[in-house]
Amino acid sequence: MESNEVLRARYSELAWAISKQQALLNAMMARLQELQTQLDSIVYPVLSLPPEITSEIFLHCTPEGYRDAVDTRFAPLLLMRVCRAWRQVAISTPALWTTFHVTRAIRSMPEIAKVWFERARQLPLSVSLDQSVLPPGRVIDEFLATFRRHCQSIHSLELHTSGDGFQRINTYLLDFIHLLDFTRLRNLSLHLLLGEDEVFDFPAIEINMFHSAPLLNEVFLGGIPPSLIPLPWQQLTKFTGHFFTLPACLYVLRRTPNVTECALAAYSSHDPEAFDICRHPAVETFTLSAAVNYYDCADSAQVLAFITLPALHTLRIDNVDDFDEETFHSFLLRSIAPLKTLSIRSRRGIIRLLPTQAMLRLTDLEISYPTNEFLATFFESLAQFPSFLPQLQTLAFPTGYRDATVLGSIPKMVRVGATAITARRNLQGCAQLQSFRVTSDFHDAPAFVPLLSKRDLQLFRNLKASGMDIHIGSEWESLV
Repeated sequence: MESNEVLRARYSELAWAISKQQALLNAMMARLQELQTQLDSIVYPVLSLPPEITSEIFLHCTPEGYRDAVDTRFAPLLLMRVCRAWRQVAISTPALWTTFHVTRAIRSMPEIAKVWFERARQLPLSVSLDQSVLPPGRVIDEFLATFRRHCQSIHSLELHTSGDGFQRINTYLLDFIHLLDFTRLRNLSLHLLLGEDEVFDFPAIEINMFHSAPLLNEVFLGGIPPSLIPLPWQQLTKFTGHFFTLPACLYVLRRTPNVTECALAAYSSHDPEAFDICRHPAVETFTLSAAVNYYDCADSAQVLAFITLPALHTLRIDNVDDFDEETFHSFLLRSIAPLKTLSIRSRRGIIRLLPTQAMLRLTDLEISYPTNEFLATFFESLAQFPSFLPQLQTLAFPTGYRDATVLGSIPKMVRVGATAITARRNLQGCAQLQSFRVTSDFHDAPAFVPLLSKRDLQLFRNLKASGMDIHIGSEWESLV
């Protein structure tokens, strides 16, 4: 053990070193405090902006698309977590709170909705809600109470709920029917939610909550019979109906004389002799689609057998399995419409396309799954006769199936297409094609290379060099 003198010396040395370091630390702390004081006196440029400018910037921070509004990762809630100044600006910006879109369960939903709608003040509200995000019981009633108090501010409403959910909402609001005021409502979208083993069986109730909606002009109904929703049908200008019976489709067309844009999807067969042909004078854009092949009986294209649309200029038939060419051509002959855009996506394959009077003004044509017979006849007429689709400017052949049949038909589209389009450019008295597209959703562009001749591709490269829009390959990559 070291002597007493040595230990005292070492102790004194260490104490002196500590005091020295403590003095340095005190000096550093004083300097740190001085720097903090200087920093506190600095106004960051973003905080020096007038609140009106900051508010305008905040409006450009709101997420695009259909994200949850009630999400702290995105504006407006994210902006409130940065600092007190930003929080105050966000709360004082009503336009940040005009969209209330919720897809996940939140137990405090009634309280959140109340605060959200109040912050929007008197601005028009866009509300989108899935009933499954509301816990059962009194929480739904509490939310509906808030919804009722602010319904006069709603300009866009989207509800996703089950048949029982619609019944509960309707029953609750029925007691306040005289107080419901949808005077700003312009866009209404109602979706029936079903379980895996459920069928489309909407309860036999009338949804009377929209009795007062003088500005309503756009409606979407999914799986809900239109006859059960008293609406101001006469004033609608756009209507979409999914999972409708054929009678429901005709019901809508007969009740909406001012609709100019209509999209329908039917799912059940009926005796054709049971219906009279419905003539609608105003429809300009009409879409028949089969978004879901419901129990293998999607019959959307059947609707064409029972309607006449003399004002039609855009017709889209999308992914239907029951497309019938005779029904289609009879529809065109009856309508004698100024058709400009035609898109037919039928997996049955298109065999022929008659150039009826309704097609004389056709400028845009899209055909999926054309047969080889169709391609031969179509391109032969296109190359030889200027009176065949004389206004055609855009031609597209999109395909979606992964099978070899589709991939095998693409070379013919390209081969006969290259020759015909080149010949068409020498015809007088007809418009020239400005765009030609052959695309596949399931094949990459390199998959086409072994199937296409260099001569055909060179013809298209020459057309592209002359200013024509050419795309041959996948949706994302072209070989030309």
